Amino acid sequence: MKNEITNIKASVRARLQNKARETGKPFAEILQYYGMERFLYRFSCSEYVNKFILKGALMFTEVG
Repeated sequence: MKNEITNIKASVRARLQNKARETGKPFAEILQYYGMERFLYRFSCSEYVNKFILKGALMFTEVG
């Protein structure tokens, strides 16, 4: 039987904190990008996906 996650919020937060430690970036920055990515994902699955044009380069990150 699979281990079911009982507290999804805590699980996501822990994974984001681990990612911040791995990359050396501040947790707030990782959290901000996660929020934007989730918004764009949810937006892309909505009925409004073809009614908006998103512009800008906010999500571009420096490739080092």
